[in-house]
Amino acid sequence: MKTIRLTVRNPSGIHLRPGAAFVRAAAAHRGTAVRVRNLTTGSADADARSMLSVTALKIKHDHEIEVTADGPDEDVALETLRAAVESGLGEALA
Repeated sequence: MKTIRLTVRNPSGIHLRPGAAFVRAAAAHRGTAVRVRNLTTGSADADARSMLSVTALKIKHDHEIEVTADGPDEDVALETLRAAVESGLGEALA
């Protein structure tokens, strides 16, 4: 099991459109469990493959998130999600 911390730079945080990109990136790694939590609000962790769960975390601009992956391609899963978040999940960054 490995964990990374990231700061969300999207102006509106992770709402539906960037949330869908995040969920797709997490779901691409089928053999690996991926969880996410909002460290800024102190939320419980949630399934990163669930759109409802990810948007329920209410991740806003400058919130810090923790992403955990556990499985055979956990390193690749975390690097994929790091790149996706750092590039803005399909949106222009502030």
